[in-house]
Amino acid sequence: MGGMIKAMLRRTAREQGGYVYILVLLFLVLGGLMIVPLLDYMGTGLKTGQVYEEKTSKLYAADAGVDDAIWQIKYGKVSELSSPAPYDPHDYTTEWPYELTDDIND
Repeated sequence: MGGMIKAMLRRTAREQGGYVYILVLLFLVLGGLMIVPLLDYMGTGLKTGQVYEEKTSKLYAADAGVDDAIWQIKYGKVSELSSPAPYDPHDYTTEWPYELTDDIND
């Protein structure tokens, strides 16, 4: 009886030897087809993150400028401005340049 089982196992192993090879090739093809869209998706995510970081940096710089302007108004430093015209709180047409003394966000 034991010899018959061994013979059946050998025959089964010989018959299924090619199936494993085909499965391995199938998985390699599927992996190759999936890697290209996955890498493209990751590249898009990286570009999106860079754009988001740049816009956030600009928003923080603008917020810092507004905070500085509020501080200038709150502590009376606006009256010291004399260029391009003397400061007048009711003058809404004169354009004033705004220069920072310190680097904010480069």
